[in-house]
Amino acid sequence: MAAPRAVRIARAPASAETVRPGPSASAARPGAFHPNENGTQRGRRLFLIFVVALVAAYAAFVGLILTTPAASSEYLLVGVLGLVAVLFALWAWSITWGRAPRGVRWLPDRSVRVIERLGTQRSFPGPPDLRVNVAYRYPPSFLNRGPVELVEVSGGETRRRAYLVDAGTFDESLE
Repeated sequence: MAAPRAVRIARAPASAETVRPGPSASAARPGAFHPNENGTQRGRRLFLIFVVALVAAYAAFVGLILTTPAASSEYLLVGVLGLVAVLFALWAWSITWGRAPRGVRWLPDRSVRVIERLGTQRSFPGPPDLRVNVAYRYPPSFLNRGPVELVEVSGGETRRRAYLVDAGTFDESLE
């Protein structure tokens, strides 16, 4: 038998993440508000899928607990399962629908104000201090009509925040 030969596997350059400075001059129009339609739609639909799966699992566990012979002593367990389900639902909201802001407003000094889901407004400095890192790009699908990006935004003394936004919200020249 012949000796095994080395196989070379071609790999694409690691460019899954794109780090870019803030928006182009055309994107940062003073007072412009960019509503986050596709990001909100994706977050809402992911949350609803998670809740349906959670309710189905909860109903199955409660059904199993209540059909056991000693069901009268298991009500505490049903309550604990209910509390765990509510905690999971809150966590799911925070990583899906809660991560999609209502929109982004460009201020006259080119700084950025993100209006989050619960109405909190977070301000980020304008370019060149504004840093936007695209963590993932989602193509249009049944979860969202248009392209969506999961971005990490930071700048100045503001800590890094992750947002699910419409593609090009922070830089219209991408698309």
